[in-house]
Amino acid sequence: MQLGHVTSLFSIIVVSLIGGLTGSYEAIIIGRFFTGLNVGISYNLPSLMVSETSAPGKLGFWQSVVGSAVASGFLIAATLGHPKVLGTMALWPLSVALAGVPAIMYLISSIWLPESPFYLIRNGMQDE
Repeated sequence: MQLGHVTSLFSIIVVSLIGGLTGSYEAIIIGRFFTGLNVGISYNLPSLMVSETSAPGKLGFWQSVVGSAVASGFLIAATLGHPKVLGTMALWPLSVALAGVPAIMYLISSIWLPESPFYLIRNGMQDE
């Protein structure tokens, strides 16, 4: 999960900052390639993690939470990408950069997630 968010931030930086500021089509193509790579690997990962780690009685609830979050993300993206909101030629780099906010929030909060690899190593539980 952490590697997926790091890849996402890298692609956002390439597309939004480098491609947006310089107008380089090559940077946009490279950034889109990394975005596609990240989406291909990470899109189904939350559903898989929920189905592998949740109790059988709560599986339907947690899968519906993941599905609702994905659908809400589509709605937010369609709203922010509208030409009257952030879909203009001047504001599209900002629209792309907003996708990095959840990635940064996850990477910061993952330090304190219990039973994650970083948490276990930090607490001296390498064997687990």
